[in-house]
Amino acid sequence: MTEIESKLIAITESYKSKFTDKHFNKNGLSGIAEKFNLLAESIKKLPDELIETANKYLKDNDIEDTSDVEEIIKTQILDFVEFAKK
Repeated sequence: MTEIESKLIAITESYKSKFTDKHFNKNGLSGIAEKFNLLAESIKKLPDELIETANKYLKDNDIEDTSDVEEIIKTQILDFVEFAKK
């Protein structure tokens, strides 16, 4: 596992932890709405944080080929979505 992959996985894991730690106190439609609101908020923020971290890493290490990092970011976003669906 590369350094950048480790960093991006750690970010995704922190979002998973935040999502898991959130207690959905309400049952029924209110609980579902609360869960999906948190999911929507996370889906907006996670890619930005992953991209920002990756861009800094690429710049700091003078790396021009972004294809591997782009694939890691896509995988991490999909991983979070699959996790949140459970």
